[in-house]
Amino acid sequence: MFALHYRYRHPRHITNFVRLSGLAAMAAGLSFAVATPSQATYPNHNGRIAFQAEVGKHIQLFTMSPSGHNMRQLTHGVGDSTRPDWSPNGRLIAFEFDLPVGGCHVRLLRLSTGRIVDLTQDKDVCEQAPAFTPSGKRIIFVRFDGDIEAMWSMNLAGGDRHRIRVAGEQLAAPAVSPDGTTLSFVAYNGKDLGQALETVPLDGSGGGITRLMPYRSNIAIKQDWAPNGRHLVFTKNADRPDRPANIFTIRPNGTGLHRLTHSRSPELRFNVGGYSPNGHWIVYRKTSFPTGATITAETLEQGLKGQFSVYRMHPDGSGKQRILGPSTFLPRYLDWGPATISMTRPVDGVPTAVDAGLADGSAAATPSTDPTPSSTALRLVGATTGLTLVSAGAVSLLRRRRRDTA
Repeated sequence: MFALHYRYRHPRHITNFVRLSGLAAMAAGLSFAVATPSQATYPNHNGRIAFQAEVGKHIQLFTMSPSGHNMRQLTHGVGDSTRPDWSPNGRLIAFEFDLPVGGCHVRLLRLSTGRIVDLTQDKDVCEQAPAFTPSGKRIIFVRFDGDIEAMWSMNLAGGDRHRIRVAGEQLAAPAVSPDGTTLSFVAYNGKDLGQALETVPLDGSGGGITRLMPYRSNIAIKQDWAPNGRHLVFTKNADRPDRPANIFTIRPNGTGLHRLTHSRSPELRFNVGGYSPNGHWIVYRKTSFPTGATITAETLEQGLKGQFSVYRMHPDGSGKQRILGPSTFLPRYLDWGPATISMTRPVDGVPTAVDAGLADGSAAATPSTDPTPSSTALRLVGATTGLTLVSAGAVSLLRRRRRDTA
């Protein structure tokens, strides 16, 4: 038994894939009818904003107030905690956890206690990009078993699993419409930077795919539904170093494309986080590189010489307000949660269900009058576009990561 592990780090959000060798094909017959989530309305009050950032060698989850103050660290320990998604009642955060030895799991954090539960039952697969349904009773996620990559749903205990049929797609970043009838996601065509925005009915019928934006749009992983379900917001040209990245909205039927930001230079880039729960705001990040700077894939991946700010704006693009920065601190995968409970510091001394001390609150970030942490204390999320190779007996696990600038 031995483990060989290597990975390339870049400050970019990631999509992980599991590759299995030395195993028999496991995917045959994995077909189930999907349980449609019940119709629900998201809370109308705005709470804290969650995001991911790198601390030392690992990625952790944080929250901050809508004004960019009172920053708190939610996860600790070894491994990368990424892609936070708030439950509709604001009591839970689902997230992807990338293991140091390879593979990725879906985990659930209860904010009142700091307790974390691992929902991935089969440790030889990759499960990632969790998203709550409007009822808050189920989670949609992407599962890859070495042969088949598909979207699935499960309950909050990790059980009652059903596959959602989307034929012929490489996909990532599912998001459920507020009425629970439609699923949006980013689809890949297998080519570098080929990323489209698509939707599909969430009723298990298969087919019915609507392509809202073509592959050449290079859509960022992070996209979101408006709370009223009338629009989706997304980033175009997210990873193209020779083009400016801008934020757009579009109707679910593919009409009404509207540009919200107006960068004309690759040196100025905008990446969307998502809507506020009351629907009055969109939170996003602004990236500024020096005038005349040469923008390359490495520049975008590592955030070299960049200055980063977090803003909010109205859904029509007006009323832009800076809430954090500018500085070298770069939060990624911004997700605005509801204010349905008191967002107090997790209870000290409560071990998690998987790794004691991962989110026990004992090392939560201390609020400061300066909303921007020191760049030496918190370094931006180091996403990975390399591999992780693990060999343990007959099992060889290979994880490949896609680029993304969410």
